[in-house]
Amino acid sequence: MPTLPVAQLLVQATSMGLEPPAWSPYAVGAALGQGNWDALAVIAGLLAGSYLFAECSGWIRRHPRRRGDLGEISIARIFRLGESTTVVVLAVVLVSFLVILELQT
Repeated sequence: MPTLPVAQLLVQATSMGLEPPAWSPYAVGAALGQGNWDALAVIAGLLAGSYLFAECSGWIRRHPRRRGDLGEISIARIFRLGESTTVVVLAVVLVSFLVILELQT
């Protein structure tokens, strides 16, 4: 399967050392408040990335996201069980797991 040009650009950018910053959007505001002027570059990058994603969201919805669309998938449908049977089975599995976990500690 061919890769997307955006993915290729991201791989090239990270291989050149242009990795994304280790700041969350909230931490960038705090860093700017502390006087870290390099946070302005991070804010500009966040705004540019948000704008680029908004512009590409229609294309993303039409192309890559449709490849993996399998409709509604549920555990009951995969194992061909009724919903109530699935709930009971999963409850027993969860309680058993928690009891085993409690006995081990």
